[in-house]
Amino acid sequence: MGLDPKLFIGNKKKKSIEIMEVNILAFIVTALFILVSTVFLLIIYVKTVSQSD
Repeated sequence: MGLDPKLFIGNKKKKSIEIMEVNILAFIVTALFILVSTVFLLIIYVKTVSQSD
């Protein structure tokens, strides 16, 4: 147990940029949640504004 010194020494020589992995299913679920919530609130807003006229 403990920290491996190779992790610190080896990464100094490496200059490539690593891209973080993203769980595509979580990304889709998050995007749908935001989209559905926004559409729901917009529908309520439009109904309220049209009734007040």
